[in-house]
Amino acid sequence: MKKLFFGFLAIFVLQISTAAPLSQNYAVYIYNFMKYMSWPANYQAGDFVIGVLGYTPHIKDLHHLAINKKINNQQIIIKVFSEPADFGKCNILFIPARQSEKIEQCMELLGNKPTVIITEKVGMAKRGSCINFITEDNKIQFELNRTTAQNIGVQVKNDLVKLATVELE
Repeated sequence: MKKLFFGFLAIFVLQISTAAPLSQNYAVYIYNFMKYMSWPANYQAGDFVIGVLGYTPHIKDLHHLAINKKINNQQIIIKVFSEPADFGKCNILFIPARQSEKIEQCMELLGNKPTVIITEKVGMAKRGSCINFITEDNKIQFELNRTTAQNIGVQVKNDLVKLATVELE
């Protein structure tokens, strides 16, 4: 079991090597997050939708990811929304730093839907995002709010918990 975990860890680290730009690494991280989480059955059918609130330079890399990868036989679709009221069913909602003030509105609109909110601004995991990217010494790390994920019906595998910089309760 340890060999399997360290094998996954090595692949995870290799995929996010510092040779790639940080924005490309976000897409790789998000793809790996998807593999370490499981959504309720009704979110495992049809397309796997990654919603993005507003513009971010990460959109290009997310589109590239969607073209080249699938998750559990689901086609990955990227949808960009200008306002929180515009999004519908999403497996993941990425809220860039410049849109972070809208997190509470997004959470209210989503309610208990199993949409994993991913953010990239300090303090956002404490405000309710499931995963929050942080950059320290030009390295991407992430905070994980496992309780928030569980409250919306998304299960997080222990291997992802072990990779998080901080796990919030």
